[in-house]
Amino acid sequence: MSDKGSRFYGVLLALIAVGLLAAISVMWERHELERTNRTAVLLSDYRSLCDYARQQGLELDAVLKKAKSLGVSALAVDEMTRDDLQNGGLARVASSYDIEDLQYQGRVSSAFVPQAKYVYFVASDSRVAADIASYASESLGSHRAMVVDPDNHVVALEADLRQVGLMGFGVPTDTVDGLVKKYGFRVWVRPWNSPFFDEDSLHRVIAKLARPGVDGVIFGGLRNEVLGFPNYLDMVGKALNQAQLKIGVIELPRQVQQKGIQTLARNWQDDVVRVQSVPAAQQAKLHPLVVAAMYGLGARERNIRLMYVRPYADGFDRLSAAEATEMLYSAVASDMDGRLGATPTVFSPLPCTGSGLTGFNFRLLFIAIGIAAAWCSLARAAIGWYPRLAGFAVLFCAAVTLVAVITGIGLAQWRLLLALLGLMVFPVWGMVLLFPVMEKYVVCTRLWQTVYAGWKIICIAGAFSLVGGIMGASCLPDAVYMLSIDVFRGVKLHSLMVPLLTLAGWVVFQNRRGSLSWVRRLLKTEVQFWHLAVLALLAGAGAFYLVRTGNAGGDLVVSETERELRRWLDMVLGVRPRFKEFVLGNPVLLCIPTLIMCRWRGILPFAVLAAAVGEASLAGTYAHLHTPIVISLWRSCLGLIIGGVLGTALSWLIFVAHRAWKRYVHPWLASLERDDFEADSSAG
Repeated sequence: MSDKGSRFYGVLLALIAVGLLAAISVMWERHELERTNRTAVLLSDYRSLCDYARQQGLELDAVLKKAKSLGVSALAVDEMTRDDLQNGGLARVASSYDIEDLQYQGRVSSAFVPQAKYVYFVASDSRVAADIASYASESLGSHRAMVVDPDNHVVALEADLRQVGLMGFGVPTDTVDGLVKKYGFRVWVRPWNSPFFDEDSLHRVIAKLARPGVDGVIFGGLRNEVLGFPNYLDMVGKALNQAQLKIGVIELPRQVQQKGIQTLARNWQDDVVRVQSVPAAQQAKLHPLVVAAMYGLGARERNIRLMYVRPYADGFDRLSAAEATEMLYSAVASDMDGRLGATPTVFSPLPCTGSGLTGFNFRLLFIAIGIAAAWCSLARAAIGWYPRLAGFAVLFCAAVTLVAVITGIGLAQWRLLLALLGLMVFPVWGMVLLFPVMEKYVVCTRLWQTVYAGWKIICIAGAFSLVGGIMGASCLPDAVYMLSIDVFRGVKLHSLMVPLLTLAGWVVFQNRRGSLSWVRRLLKTEVQFWHLAVLALLAGAGAFYLVRTGNAGGDLVVSETERELRRWLDMVLGVRPRFKEFVLGNPVLLCIPTLIMCRWRGILPFAVLAAAVGEASLAGTYAHLHTPIVISLWRSCLGLIIGGVLGTALSWLIFVAHRAWKRYVHPWLASLERDDFEADSSAG
């Protein structure tokens, strides 16, 4: 390379260093944000506690005091339903025929004519009747709910039984006030949506929710919708913000997530609190300590700040319901590691969504230039040197970034693309730079030399992948990703392209002298059955790998055995390293010098591919933006250490197998061939 080319390469490395410093500064701000946002709340379901008290034959007062002593500081209070009104003795549902019978008995006034289009409630007193009519008028419309017999507390609703079953009859304000004043609980209310709500009725509903001691809302209801869906989400968000009510977003798969919650949370990020709730049916199958570990994992690794815990209804195994419930609540409280508080902290997101040369956007410019310089350096290492083209690429990336940050046009999409490019380039560049280093060990004869080289290689490759993860993640420090309101959707593409680009770089390296005869030989090769079998196997493995990869959907193909293993690793190590790193990528990468020394070149392409999968996983760890950066760093270190130990053991096995082949198997096969040749010669 000429002196001019060397100097320009030095300029590229300097640009990468400046971009890395800018990325580190962004990630440090994110770390400070995560460090201060630690307070979590142990929240229990009030209705479940009421059911638990009734099933166990206990006084509700004693159950609430026990929950308070176990660390529960907040309760979720749902709207009353038709069944709640009946089971609580507040009102009973009656049809038009039932009302006619009551009129015949003289227990209800005959001043009105019962009609089949109405569902009737016979309330216990006038206040309950007025409340039912009031809440029903908000959900159905004022003309469809009325008190038809004030003296006997009869309410008529123009609806069928199914509609009434889907309705909520308001959060019981006296219950909320009692929980706050008598027991000192904070309250999260669970309002239901109605298709008949308009702006005025929604304002009235939210005004009723904003009571002393109420911290926020976690939307409920059989419709699985947020208040105001689909037409009044902006109005509801603004009203909740003015009422100083936080928005609890339950961590759920996208397919079953509440309708409208993502739009509401995206527009009001400052008010969002993440909620974890283990479904009752799933909890019933798990030991209390396992359930507690799931909540602890959510608080540590996924920015969960509300632990929505329910008591056990039927106990577990040999544990009674009371023993299992007490064990669960105590374990969750102890696993919070000083995080518990009365109210959860809320993210104050970094100012990275606006346009103009703000502090973040100014650093984004240097990060983008660094990513472009890394792609140019990769091209130099893989296919040769084109300084003019590299300079044009860097200037083009800088110009596009500058225009995007000044005008704001396409800025969000450009940041996503930059994140993807940053995550992809550094793992591939690191592997391509290491190919010449790996080939040096073809002349080695000692195992310790190749193992030592393997450790150096996985450390260097890991450092490159770490830089890629930091550079990519620094483009997206938005609260919308940190709170999992949205996810970075480039993980699957990144996980596919890094191994493919690395394998392409290895092929180019093996043919660096310009010979393309291998392509012609490959095209002329007669296709055999085993070729198709290998291709099918690789295609299946690749599809399985992609299905398991990403911010969403990967858990759908995880077996229960693997879930148990994951939970065990979490409990033993505190932070679980990724399987693709410590089981596949790092061990195989460490073994490559040993494979080269043993001249097992036939499996080198597969080893390079497997190693690249691990490096892609390492960089992609930082694309899981809801995971605190410290957790990701510790996960990467554990993957490197454990993977290195496994790779050392695997290298020893390869070396032993190679020595056994040379000393015993190969001579034995040669003697068999020699005997066959002599036998054929004698027969001839």
